Amino acid sequence: MFSPGRLLPTELLAEIFDMCSPPGTNEISVATNSKQELERLAKKYLLQLSQVCSRWHGVAIGTPMLWSTIVADTDLWSAINHPPEILLGLVGSSIRRSGTHPIRIQVSITDDSPECQYLLEMLSRHASRWRHLYFWNRLMSLQSIAAAKGRLPLLETLHVWNHGPDLGIFKHAPRLTDITVVGPANKIPTFPWTQIQTFSYVGNRFGDLAEELTLLRPLRSHARCNLSLDTRNVALPIELPAIHSRVRALSVSFFVQVDQNHTTAVMGAIFGSLTLTRLETLELFGRSDEAPLPWHNRAFMSFASRSTLQATLTRLKIRAMVQDDEFLECLSALPLLEHLDIMDLDDEDHALITDELLGGLAWSPDPTCIIPQLASLSMTSAIQFTEDTFLEFVASRLACPRPNGVPFEIKAYWLEDSGRELEDEFFERVRELEARGNFVFSSAFASMIHHALSKGVALAQGLWFVTQCLARVSQRLPITHLEVSTLAFAVTNVFIWSMWWYKALDVQRLIPVGPELHEASPEDVPPLPGERWYLGFTGGIILSRQPQYPDSGPCKKTIRKRTPSRPPPSSPRVLFSAPSTVRPGMQPSFNR
Repeated sequence: MFSPGRLLPTELLAEIFDMCSPPGTNEISVATNSKQELERLAKKYLLQLSQVCSRWHGVAIGTPMLWSTIVADTDLWSAINHPPEILLGLVGSSIRRSGTHPIRIQVSITDDSPECQYLLEMLSRHASRWRHLYFWNRLMSLQSIAAAKGRLPLLETLHVWNHGPDLGIFKHAPRLTDITVVGPANKIPTFPWTQIQTFSYVGNRFGDLAEELTLLRPLRSHARCNLSLDTRNVALPIELPAIHSRVRALSVSFFVQVDQNHTTAVMGAIFGSLTLTRLETLELFGRSDEAPLPWHNRAFMSFASRSTLQATLTRLKIRAMVQDDEFLECLSALPLLEHLDIMDLDDEDHALITDELLGGLAWSPDPTCIIPQLASLSMTSAIQFTEDTFLEFVASRLACPRPNGVPFEIKAYWLEDSGRELEDEFFERVRELEARGNFVFSSAFASMIHHALSKGVALAQGLWFVTQCLARVSQRLPITHLEVSTLAFAVTNVFIWSMWWYKALDVQRLIPVGPELHEASPEDVPPLPGERWYLGFTGGIILSRQPQYPDSGPCKKTIRKRTPSRPPPSSPRVLFSAPSTVRPGMQPSFNR
């Protein structure tokens, strides 16, 4: 009767209920069986909370926010031992209980069966409340949601598979800023292009490269464009139309042929067609270790000159087979570059991060200094450089005047098959440089060296409390319920810290990876990198090699089974998900 929980405001209790939702409940990929799908449709966790007491029942059932996410995977409905009317009724209950609250819809439609058509019609009647729409479908037309046309005042995020004609459904959506489209580039729906901030496109090996590149044209100078292109079926010789765009940021992931001559010709044609006069961020990488992305240096230099990148580009991320001398030539044409992200390939003959590269990037007051304003360097290395050269590079950059006071930052990671590791003495010398100020260094190893102190203290505290409780029992002293609960919590903590002893400092999870752990065939992984709405990535950083993506077309069945913990075929030593205070982003394709 006097429980402190009864004093909680209703609004706070509703927020707590919202946090009680099962992890990943808003993602299609979580429902791996029909039982989970049924529980998700019914929002079982809310129904359980509503049975505690009358007040909790009122909060759980009567708070529209708790019912404002509609997730339905019709591919699983046939395996549920309930008629479709029951399942549609559960969806309808969520819609009714959400009241007038803006809703988030994540729905997968497998066919044009009556229940699927009715589901879409029911959702379309509430189009004025759509805020986030994720629509996987195998339909040849979006006619089923045509009733939403002109009734999308709140829509902000749209992820849609489209294979049919343009119906103009999303043409008038005043708040729409984030779009992801899967399907043929020549069937892209009409969007309010002038307001789009992030546009992502996922193609397949049968796509038209010219049509895919033309998607850059309508984007404005505040927009970021993420393209996933499969160039393996591109016929040579290739001629692409001239593409002029004012896009601010461009990220392109390529699936290419093993034949490097073919890919080099395609890359040359792509660079030759693009003119991006407002480009500030450029990311280019291949999606297969078996067929790495080759570099066309001459074509890139021409593209950089034509786009005046020397006056605009500040961020560059490269995952390609490029030699150190060629890369230095490219960097010399980008004097305003501030953030550089590079990576070695597994092939020792094509190492990028070498003594020559680091020496060329060393700062000097000479006007010929390459990227004098470099503020951060992220590198995943096969350690084909010497420690002394690296330290000389760091020391030179620390001597560079920094009027804005931002410290120079290096994030270093090494490939598993690098063949050698950096010695402790190297990290000690790095820490000496860091102690002087104006320098931040982090690496997989450097993050781990603090675990003995930080986790040791926590482990000692837990063991001390366990020992204290055992001593009270042995002395036949009374133990309260609070102490028993705290003891259980302490034992759990001791177990967790023991199991996670080698987890790097300040990261959320540590997953050792390696080629021997990758058992899935390429066909098991869809060509849809980095789409957070069904892969379930949080706002952290993924520090890893680019995973391999297959050539199969969009297949929702395999997407639903994909999890973010699937290891790539070749990786750095550890895969980290960094804390949320770090800039979101290093997922291979579409992270911002």
